[in-house]
Amino acid sequence: LMKAGDDAGHSVADVVSFNTVMKGYSRQGDVAKCDELMSILKAKEIQPTVVTYGILLDCCINANDMGRAQKVFQEMRLAQSSDKNDQASPDKRHLGLNTVMYTTLIKGYAKEGNVDAAMDVFTEMRKAEVVPDLITFSILIKSNCDAGKVDVSLKLLDELL
Repeated sequence: LMKAGDDAGHSVADVVSFNTVMKGYSRQGDVAKCDELMSILKAKEIQPTVVTYGILLDCCINANDMGRAQKVFQEMRLAQSSDKNDQASPDKRHLGLNTVMYTTLIKGYAKEGNVDAAMDVFTEMRKAEVVPDLITFSILIKSNCDAGKVDVSLKLLDELL
């Protein structure tokens, strides 16, 4: 993508192109390649979107790297706060931590069996006034049951209903 753009004297790559390639690496759990593409994206002054960060977050989870996933989440949080303060750039895409982002992080912690961390993210999600969906609740109910915390699962089920 970048080579074709260089030959033509301009970049034909956009954030969607990068997201497409990153998604392929994400499925393989290749965090290094996704990080490399993110660096190129930023160097070319192409603004990452919430989808870009979501792909990177999912990649970290696929690679079982929750430490890196948490860093990506924090980076999004910082981008979100700078986005709110950036009134001058109407082209800048909103990088809000939405239901999908929180649920993805919850899914990662549940996948590694860390139900307490998953519940902490859920608590943070609620404090941020982000509304959980059926998927969020399903992941939390299952992970709490798997951890033997049926009472917590029942409370979550009650909250869902």
